[in-house]
Amino acid sequence: MQQRHISRVITDMVVRLAASGGVSVNELIEGIDVDAKVFRRPYAALEWDVFAACMDRFDAIVGAKRFDELAAVAPEVVPTVQGLLGFFVSQRALLRFVNEFFGPSSYPMLESRYEELTEKGQLVGHLTLKVRPGFASAPAFFRTMAPATAALTRLTGHGALPVRFESGPRGGEYWFTLPKRESLRQRLKNALSLEAWRGLLEQVQDDRQLLLEAKAQLSRGQDASFDAKLAAARERWELSDRQLEVLSGLARGLSNKALTEELDCSVKTIETHVTVLLKRSKSESRLQLVARFWRDL
Repeated sequence: MQQRHISRVITDMVVRLAASGGVSVNELIEGIDVDAKVFRRPYAALEWDVFAACMDRFDAIVGAKRFDELAAVAPEVVPTVQGLLGFFVSQRALLRFVNEFFGPSSYPMLESRYEELTEKGQLVGHLTLKVRPGFASAPAFFRTMAPATAALTRLTGHGALPVRFESGPRGGEYWFTLPKRESLRQRLKNALSLEAWRGLLEQVQDDRQLLLEAKAQLSRGQDASFDAKLAAARERWELSDRQLEVLSGLARGLSNKALTEELDCSVKTIETHVTVLLKRSKSESRLQLVARFWRDL
């Protein structure tokens, strides 16, 4: 089954871009079958067809020229800390990360290919996007991908890249003239010349605290879920305390050697318990055992 949703990060960026263009969420979704609450729901993501309709609606409200201008500053609406981190990443590395990892994972309904070519002695990044069969067209999105991607290098303290492109309702091709490689020393020099350096450091501290709080909450949630699964395994598979400890280790990805160190026993003892676990869970392998633990309990 095809994944139909874009990532939550993209949903959040849509809201931020709309706000920067003076467009409210209600205006953005007028005439589109979607509840405005989805834009405020944690970890929610838009279906591609809704996203495409929102992009076209945004385009119609502000006009193509203004929409392209807003897309060109899209990197500036991400958290400030990314601006700081960007100075320690080369422009080419940033483009490769966005086009080879972030883009394909955020837009699973698009066929995506990124490669670096040499044209007339100049290094060029070539991005190809195409909507997979069964998904809606998105002409405004494919047009604005050009200025948005070209502007990514603002995160590394540089201007937008030269770009040429051809786009249509169901895809586009983009060619970016890539910069020469910069040394880490030069990138550090760029970072240290920032007037907003102190503000960026303060933002890092704020984001770090939020990250630590979120991590603590996530850890508590995972611990509670993990404990519940172990309790279910004990009851369903009739496990002893020791067998449950071995199962816990396997579910956490520990090897036999690591388990011997954690449980202070021999490899042979671990293997004996694993054999029992496989039999009780009706699994043919350790991999199947772990999969059933996380999927079925």
